[in-house]
Amino acid sequence: MLVAAVCTGRRGSAGRLSVVAVEATAGGLVPVRQARRRLAPEVARAPVFSPDGRWIAFVRGGDVTLASLADPAAEPAALAPAFGLSSASAHQFDASSSWIALALERGVLVVPTAGDAGGCFVPLPEGHRPDRLLWSERGGLLAVTAREPDGSPVAVVIDPARSRVLATSPGVEVLGVPDDETVWLVGPRAGLPGGEAFVWRRGGEATSSFVCPDDYLILSWVPRQSAVLLAGLAEDAGDPADVAIASLAGGEPRPLIHGVPGVCDIAVSSDGGWVTFLSEEDPMASYLVSTASAQPAPQRVLVEESPPGGAEEVDADPELLVEVACVVTPVEGAPWPS
Repeated sequence: MLVAAVCTGRRGSAGRLSVVAVEATAGGLVPVRQARRRLAPEVARAPVFSPDGRWIAFVRGGDVTLASLADPAAEPAALAPAFGLSSASAHQFDASSSWIALALERGVLVVPTAGDAGGCFVPLPEGHRPDRLLWSERGGLLAVTAREPDGSPVAVVIDPARSRVLATSPGVEVLGVPDDETVWLVGPRAGLPGGEAFVWRRGGEATSSFVCPDDYLILSWVPRQSAVLLAGLAEDAGDPADVAIASLAGGEPRPLIHGVPGVCDIAVSSDGGWVTFLSEEDPMASYLVSTASAQPAPQRVLVEESPPGGAEEVDADPELLVEVACVVTPVEGAPWPS
């Protein structure tokens, strides 16, 4: 498994981007010895792995930058100016890791990860600004959460092979895209922003298919499992997190994260097998928890080693992990020399 983290001195800032390989042992998850790499001497943010773990995209110097993990000597390449808030959801790889989609001012740019042949730009309907991109789990469909001029969400479904918009659905956001014919959407219910999920199938209309249980909000899609993460409603802002996994087919939600204070930056691995998150109570490490039915408690993984102490560093700000991403890939195939 590969874990990437952005380390900086304060919340909300760009920082140094590091990647470490992690393996499962009898004693839990541990970093692979010497399988650690710092990618960008400059400040960076919004790291995203390709599904095969051979590429990583991140924002550096105002541009979305593509780096090869398979060839450490290759110079990272700037693909396009970073758009909007420069979030990781604004640049996403397809299932084959051969293409990356980038949110631009008026549409979506799709470019190859290797070589300079091909690619396309798909304009969105007038006034729609792309905000979040999500490929189908098979790579043949691209769904976009966009914003209308008044800020309200609209889901846009794109056929990237034909560079055309297939459908738009106002008032909802993209949740997940399990195949090349189906898009799951999420919208408000009873005044809550993520209370109901809808399913859209090619050639049809979006219909209600999943009502969130009471006291929960739909947080994110879990790839390859037809399931979602649910976040429990907290009475106070500082309450420990309560995150569960729920099958879209029904049944009781199963707890994944419970009683952990200060949980933030929750993300799901590309295969849906792991959930990673940060804790404001422990800003030097990331946490990972398995989505399997017999999952253990969240396990702490130190991604960035503390720099050696020195007199000149006494007054330096402490390093914090402010963003984290992970992809499941065989550790023995870790794409850089150990």
